[in-house]
Amino acid sequence: MRIDRVTTTLYKPTWPTDPFAARFRDRVFLLVEIHADGLTGVGRGWGEAAPHIEALGELIRGQDPRNVERLWSAMIQHTFGRHGQERAIVGAIGTIDVALGDLLGKALDQPCWRLLGGYRDWVEAYADVPTRAETPGRLGEQLAACVDAGYRAVKFHVLGFDPDGMVAQTRAARQAIDPDVKLMVDIFRYFDAPTAIDVARRIEQYDVHWLEEPVRWDDQPLGMALVAAATRIPVAGGEGESTLPGVRALLERGGLGYLQPNVLGAGGYTPWRKIAALAEAFHVRIAPHGASFPEINSHLVAAYPHGAMVPATTQGQPPEVWSRVYSSFAIQDGRIQLSERPGLGVELDRDYLGRHAL
Repeated sequence: MRIDRVTTTLYKPTWPTDPFAARFRDRVFLLVEIHADGLTGVGRGWGEAAPHIEALGELIRGQDPRNVERLWSAMIQHTFGRHGQERAIVGAIGTIDVALGDLLGKALDQPCWRLLGGYRDWVEAYADVPTRAETPGRLGEQLAACVDAGYRAVKFHVLGFDPDGMVAQTRAARQAIDPDVKLMVDIFRYFDAPTAIDVARRIEQYDVHWLEEPVRWDDQPLGMALVAAATRIPVAGGEGESTLPGVRALLERGGLGYLQPNVLGAGGYTPWRKIAALAEAFHVRIAPHGASFPEINSHLVAAYPHGAMVPATTQGQPPEVWSRVYSSFAIQDGRIQLSERPGLGVELDRDYLGRHAL
């Protein structure tokens, strides 16, 4: 096989008038397609990756798409010497790498979840609620609506950075949903470790399934370990980490219960196979970040015995693009049932893409 060409499509979805949607009204998304010997591998990403994908596409054109490690190594070389652009380029590599995974699955007539490991053919999805609530009560109503829609796990992003407010929000969230529904709280890397410990201890009584990124970005390895040692709530984090050595540094401190690097931001399925193995060696479960990409995350989480859950932005709340660009992907009752269809197993809604293409 040989890669004939790599093409990209930029598209800009329209959203209803909504306080949260306003933050994403100008967000552009990207579709990459890798064509080889009559087959096409598909990946999705963010629009700002387009210039890097164009350069990387030229780099891999003419190569055998089945040699994914060789291609990934060639692409990562493209980051060296490009100071300040490294993470953006790795995100573009991730989009291409997923498309190569889809293409490989189609060439071998196997789904990605099986080629990656094949532990199970389904995963649990949680409602990752991009909250637009103004009060704890309204937050509770939004989470309850997610449960009514079938989700048995929900996560909210704190409405502000006042510790008392966070406690009130967590209390309202737990009161609004069934006691057996998993509840996760995302603090956005805001607190120093002592404050995060105080908040964690105060919300323990509300049966929080995990506390996400509770400490500031500049002190994560040690800070998260200190929080984990001081509370019985598992700590989740690492969504901004894009390298295997960076993940190793997080895991060596022993603070994480759930590891969350973004599948695209970490460079795709190829490096994530190694990240998953490293996490298993440290007895840490994997729950990749990326609520806009459950169709990609689901294959990764289903592949391994320590795969936990995948996030999904809920209906009508941007960036809920995942439910719009395909005619063959759905989340039902908080669960993603993977199929025997090769690759990612999805079919693009070309009409939708055509209406919103730039």
